[in-house]
Amino acid sequence: MLQLTKLISNKGISLLLLIIIGTAIPVLSLINLSGMPTFQIKSADKLYHLIAYASLSFIFALHYHNHVKRKISSVSYLGIFLLAVIFGIIIEVLQDTLTSYRTFDYFDILANACGALLGLVIISILLRILKFKK
Repeated sequence: MLQLTKLISNKGISLLLLIIIGTAIPVLSLINLSGMPTFQIKSADKLYHLIAYASLSFIFALHYHNHVKRKISSVSYLGIFLLAVIFGIIIEVLQDTLTSYRTFDYFDILANACGALLGLVIISILLRILKFKK
């Protein structure tokens, strides 16, 4: 447990993960993935959205926890949630305006918001379990 605590409290690692995830989401959202293999699950892309935005909000909150403050307030959680949702909306608009192979989808925004909320719930529980204090 101590090794996990040290690993996730590292500011450099959380920043690197935030940069990777924050870059991967728009890149993967704007490139043409039509030749890639897909799961034969109905609406599997919504699951991808959920996972991507859960990861984004989780790592954003973790980095905020590590770098800016040690305790994340309810207002901070709300701010992180809103930033993730706005980020997703911007990407949906860009997909519709910059590409001919992607479209704007309200259900993608809903999946993004659910994912962002899930990521924040998970990080909140993890921080309570590990009892981070400065």
